[in-house]
Amino acid sequence: MTTLKATFEALGYSESTAGYYAGTADPHVALVRGAFLHMLWSLVIDEDHHVDREPAWIESWMRSARKRGEVPTGLAATLQRVLDKGVDPEDLTDIVRAQQWEIIYNVCQLLDGEWLDDLRNKLPDLPGFSWRLYEVAVGDDYVASPVRALEDLHAELGDLDPTGRGGDARAR
Repeated sequence: MTTLKATFEALGYSESTAGYYAGTADPHVALVRGAFLHMLWSLVIDEDHHVDREPAWIESWMRSARKRGEVPTGLAATLQRVLDKGVDPEDLTDIVRAQQWEIIYNVCQLLDGEWLDDLRNKLPDLPGFSWRLYEVAVGDDYVASPVRALEDLHAELGDLDPTGRGGDARAR
C-alpha cells in the first residue's frame, strides 16, 4: 500500500512538500490539485525523450511522411525547413517546451480568476462572473456534483515541473 506522502511524491512534489501536504488536516485538496497539475505537465513535451537520436516530438510529426517516402506537409514541412537551415533540434525543443509552459501557466491563471479586472475594464457591460476549476464528486448515477474550487493553480504549477526547473529552459 502506497503512503499518502509517496503519492504526493509520485505527482512531482518534493519530499518536504509531500510530507507537509500528507500531514495536513485535509490533504485531499492538495492531492486533487496536484493530480490536475501533474496531468498538465504530462502534456508538455519530454525534452529527454528521443527516437532515433531525434527529439521524439519532432520524430512524431515527421514519421508518417517519412514512412510513405513523401515530402512533409503542414507542420512537418515547417519543421523540415527549420531543420534544413541548421537549427539545432534541441533548441527547437527548448522553444516549444517554453511556449507550452507559458500556455499552461496562463490557463492556470485564468482558472484562478486572474486578469478578469482587465477584461471588465475593457468590457464594462460584461456580466459578473469568474472562472474556476472544480473538483467534482461522481455519484453512482454518474451525475457530477461540484465539491470545491481548486485554487492557486498557477502558483504551484512550477513546483511540479518534472525537470525540477520550474518551467525554465535547460542550461546547455
